[in-house]
Amino acid sequence: MSKRFLQSLISAGLLFFTQNHQIPSALPQRENKVRLSALNLEFYAPTNFVYSFEGRVPDVGNRLLELNQKYGLPLDFGFTDNTPAEGYTYSVWDKKYDSFLDSLTNGGYVVSHVFLSSKLKGEEYLFARGHEETHTLIDFNKLGLLKDALERQGINSYNLENEHKEVICNVGGFYSLLLLNPKAQEIEIPKQGYREYLPRTLDWLVENNKERFNHSLSSTNN
Repeated sequence: MSKRFLQSLISAGLLFFTQNHQIPSALPQRENKVRLSALNLEFYAPTNFVYSFEGRVPDVGNRLLELNQKYGLPLDFGFTDNTPAEGYTYSVWDKKYDSFLDSLTNGGYVVSHVFLSSKLKGEEYLFARGHEETHTLIDFNKLGLLKDALERQGINSYNLENEHKEVICNVGGFYSLLLLNPKAQEIEIPKQGYREYLPRTLDWLVENNKERFNHSLSSTNN
């Protein structure tokens, strides 16, 4: 079985399941601060949301298989021959509700697993983690946190939400790299499974801070 992801699910950033899944019956009730370490951002979520960052896994495809089995989904769900398996945000919710947000707002449990390939090293890993963490911001309508952070770095972000979700998440990955050296004049974006959206990501960054990045942005995808 090919361990590659369904393109439409990668574009969506989350797996949305409406049947045949099982949610743990007893999850802890607590003050629920979601910490997004690569972005250095945090926000409070409802206590019925569990954010599980699993870090590096030996094989993203195998981990997806394990979660499909855990939640009662077909073992081949989510695989395709087209998209590299470098990172994933995998979410399930209470089967009484029809959607992620419906479950979240009505007290049903929502669980998100985030995991990245152990093959990613250094800046590749950081970019992928920032990308996936941005999906979480989008799903909770917290993109404003990233926009404000970009503005503090001198990057105009007023129109970011108008871009494709994967472009937005690539900008989040870029911001994670920028945090390593906030005064950097040259930023190289690693080659990722999100490469389809890298050209537009680079264009957006140049358009929104030409003075700083016009001649200094590049990608290892070139």
